[in-house]
Amino acid sequence: MKERNRSVDKYVLHAKRYGAEEVFETAQALGWPANDLGALAARLRRVNDKWRLSREQAHELAVRLAAEGCPPADIARRCGISRPTVRKALSEAASAESLEGVHPLGSIGPNFASEAA
Repeated sequence: MKERNRSVDKYVLHAKRYGAEEVFETAQALGWPANDLGALAARLRRVNDKWRLSREQAHELAVRLAAEGCPPADIARRCGISRPTVRKALSEAASAESLEGVHPLGSIGPNFASEAA
């Protein structure tokens, strides 16, 4: 944990020197844990007040943080989104998970048009 915090510090220092672009994406691609990505995102917003996670990044991070047991208020702060948006992200993720493996046409199936004729 201590080592990763040093990495967060290094990435924040890089953002201060060269800009925040691609800093979060690089950490994400390296497989950082959600807790560290959340800390990095919050600190990057302080470095550059115009920097934000994309909607997709914020929702994905919110789901990962929730899975690690992070409270909704902390998720909102780390992701830079409102608590209602946190609830929406978690609800969408739960819906997607419950629908995983279900055919988009439901029980109709691909031969519905030929069967109906």
